[in-house]
Amino acid sequence: MLAAVAMPVHEFIIEFFMNLIDLINKFSFYRRGLLGT
Repeated sequence: MLAAVAMPVHEFIIEFFMNLIDLINKFSFYRRGLLGT
C-alpha cells in the first residue's frame, strides 16, 4: 500500500521541482535581461 501511495507523491514532487526550476530559470533570465540594459 505504501508503494502505491508513494508513486503519485513521487511523480508530484518531480513535477513540482521541474516547474520550480523552470520558474527560477525564467526569473534569473529576466533579471539578467534587466541588468543587461
